Amino acid sequence: MAQMTYLMRAILLVLGLLAAVSARADFDEGAKAYERHDYAAAFAAWRPLAEAGDPRSQFNLGLLYEHGHGAAQSDKEAVRWYRRAASQGYPPAQHRLGQLLAEGRGGASDLVGAYVWLTLAERGAGEGGTARLIALQRDAVARRLTAAQREEAEATILTWRPVRE
Repeated sequence: MAQMTYLMRAILLVLGLLAAVSARADFDEGAKAYERHDYAAAFAAWRPLAEAGDPRSQFNLGLLYEHGHGAAQSDKEAVRWYRRAASQGYPPAQHRLGQLLAEGRGGASDLVGAYVWLTLAERGAGEGGTARLIALQRDAVARRLTAAQREEAEATILTWRPVRE
């Protein structure tokens, strides 16, 4: 019985590794297609990965929808995919989602949400120019918040945790 359990674990480990290698290859194929400006092929490569929960692919679908590459332009769909990736803690998606929410693209303007996502993106960006740029954008949003909205945003930031799909 112990041998069977060990064998099953080994098989599951191998299958998991094969799936990870396959997903990486599919993501890379999407990246190559994107670089060739073959946006339909990039979309086709990234969509299944995004639906399976890969935050990089979700972010990339957001970009494709936002710019109308390989899919009909839709800020609403872009926000939806950015939000899925951002919710998993992917800083580029947090940044872009914060920008779109501040601009009211893909729905009504959400300054509290924009402030939250931009703050999280800044923290995830590390040190350097990108973090400073995000901080400037976040500070511009902060100037538009009421004291109550700022308090609400700060409370959300304190309790926020990434959610894996």
